[in-house]
Amino acid sequence: METLALSHAEIDLGRSADQEAMARVLRKEHGGPKGQGYRDGVAFVPRKWINTYEWIHAFEGSRGDMLVHFPGLEEARWEHMSKWLETVETAPEEWERPLKETIYQNITGQFWQDYNSALDAGADSETLQMLERQFER
Repeated sequence: METLALSHAEIDLGRSADQEAMARVLRKEHGGPKGQGYRDGVAFVPRKWINTYEWIHAFEGSRGDMLVHFPGLEEARWEHMSKWLETVETAPEEWERPLKETIYQNITGQFWQDYNSALDAGADSETLQMLERQFER
């Protein structure tokens, strides 16, 4: 989505430019593969699968999670990021896990099976988002 922000510099996307750019693309009613916008081609997956949060007081994830995000930490962000960088650079074994020791191998297959079944049954976007929330851990 940074492409939208870079190619349309006259558009003020605010503080969370990547998220605002994504929201604007998803709200479009024209374009996309069928000419009716892009929303129908979007699948929401559980956020924690790819974007676990490090808060000022705690980390919500588990060893083996794919990504740590630092929302709302402002100036404390650098201290938290430094801690994570030190871990992955000096002791990666503290964080890395083989795929079979993470949630991903089994839960993702079940999610996509349920998601495709819901699509085949004509589920609306609200129902699909409820499915996403069911798979949050």
